[in-house]
Amino acid sequence: MVMEKYLPAEYRAELRALAKGAEVSYPDIVALQLFGDVQRGQLCTSYAVFGPATANGECIVGRNMDFIDHGVSSYAACLIHYTPASGIPFVTTSWCGIINGWTAMNACGIVCANNSAYGGKDSLEGLSTCFMVRKVAQFAHTVEEGVRIVQETPRACGTNLIIAGGDPPNAAIVEFDHDQAIVRWAKKGYVCAANNFRALGFKTPTSAEEGLANAITESGATAGNGAAAGTGGAGHLWLTRDELLTLLIRDNYGRIDDTMNFAAAEGVPIRSMNLHSALLFPQRRAFRVSMGKVPAADYPYRRFRLTEGGVVSDE
Repeated sequence: MVMEKYLPAEYRAELRALAKGAEVSYPDIVALQLFGDVQRGQLCTSYAVFGPATANGECIVGRNMDFIDHGVSSYAACLIHYTPASGIPFVTTSWCGIINGWTAMNACGIVCANNSAYGGKDSLEGLSTCFMVRKVAQFAHTVEEGVRIVQETPRACGTNLIIAGGDPPNAAIVEFDHDQAIVRWAKKGYVCAANNFRALGFKTPTSAEEGLANAITESGATAGNGAAAGTGGAGHLWLTRDELLTLLIRDNYGRIDDTMNFAAAEGVPIRSMNLHSALLFPQRRAFRVSMGKVPAADYPYRRFRLTEGGVVSDE
């Protein structure tokens, strides 16, 4: 309940209505929303490419949510479309009972997703990271506006937050902890993030490095220090997953199109805990997502579009 008071009033009202409708206690519903900050176990990856990096200049965003869920995704994974009383309509991946989500795209073509990062100042006195994703999706008309929202909002735990899309397209990783936020703007049309801070300068704690390496090893990839070999034929050892994404982008620079899904490349998702994997095309308001089965990246991605009337299947 320390974090509850940092939620906007409209989110608290929504949670109270959900608690009443589901016939569960309000504190339990609040706690359900906040596990990503309280249990620091997310090891996600994200990237965005656009402009000179892609074959036709369009923005493409890839995203994995890797987290230990104790089987919840198999029965509770869902997409939620919001038409809020204030702000911009948006779609978010989520689980039943959770109103924030982890990978979101709004009707202005802004994509936002969170990647937990370690080594900075963590605190419960701020807006939960997953609600930060929702706040950006609900109120940002541009990438720059999304960045300002993060900078001006009390923050909780260390995160690499990707914000991408817009017209003309742009992308950034907002690296933040409770005390500070630094923006890594896309250079040469691309930007990538995993779970290690790049701009803030904190070193990932050894325990997190070991956990990441162990998780990747369990997924079947050749690994060391959160690295993988043989991905996309690269055969490079000792690469962090954001470095691996960077390598894949550089190897295909100027030719990247919607047939290339680097989010699913060997060594990028942690397959033992890959709960959802998505490829988003914000200028088209279209996306593909696999969720509900682990590893999600190995299962078919379903195609959807975000329209004025809601989310529709594009299959």
